[in-house]
Amino acid sequence: MIAATLARWGISSLALIDPDHVEPHNADAGEFHSQFDEGRNKAIVVASTVRRLLHPGGQVTAHDQSVLAALPFSAARRADVIISCVDDDGARLIASLIASSHSRIHLDIGTQVTKGNAGRRTAGADIRLIIPGRTPRCLACFGGFAQQHDLARLAGFETLPTPGWQQTRSGSLRTVNQIAAHLGLRLIERMASGEICHSTWLRYEDAPLPTLREINPEDMAVCPICTGHAASGDAVLVNRDTKIRQIVRAITNPRSGS
Repeated sequence: MIAATLARWGISSLALIDPDHVEPHNADAGEFHSQFDEGRNKAIVVASTVRRLLHPGGQVTAHDQSVLAALPFSAARRADVIISCVDDDGARLIASLIASSHSRIHLDIGTQVTKGNAGRRTAGADIRLIIPGRTPRCLACFGGFAQQHDLARLAGFETLPTPGWQQTRSGSLRTVNQIAAHLGLRLIERMASGEICHSTWLRYEDAPLPTLREINPEDMAVCPICTGHAASGDAVLVNRDTKIRQIVRAITNPRSGS
């Protein structure tokens, strides 16, 4: 949804990164066809759709690997804006690290549908826009990461398999994804016009009635991503895996002092 809107904006270059493949349940949540796209890589499917929407001269590249792979990582660090729409906090942390170390604008969007009491489903979304040099300066110091087991797997501290999405949520809703995607893009529009000059966190909730509010978290005293990595550029590539483990250890065990 975001890629299609960016293409219509007239963006000149777009890199799509996703190692995942289309499953039947994705059809109701994104730009996928449950029959013709099933089994295909998500980034490649979206790229084929977006190419028809690009203005003359625009280009889109698709990477069917993790953002930690060489080519996707390089594409992300060259981008002017990094947009993460992921369901894994490990990938979210990497996006934040790249954005912080290369002083990039970072838009992160997460949506969730959960089943509450008596089987009633509720849905919501968090939309966070991080502007370089503006406090909070990254996702770690702007609300942190909710799924610490994802971070433990990223760092190699946990060897258990990733739980299926059915174990952690009830599914996805296209309507909620559309709301979240375009609230995020609206923040970018307002930032570009000068109406917003600070990092912003919006939370959308649809129960009992749809509501939108701004979250103002407490600042972290010491941020494991910003401290030593903010604006460090390609220095983040040196001993990258060790640095990721140090960051994850500090986030998951803040009293360790690591």
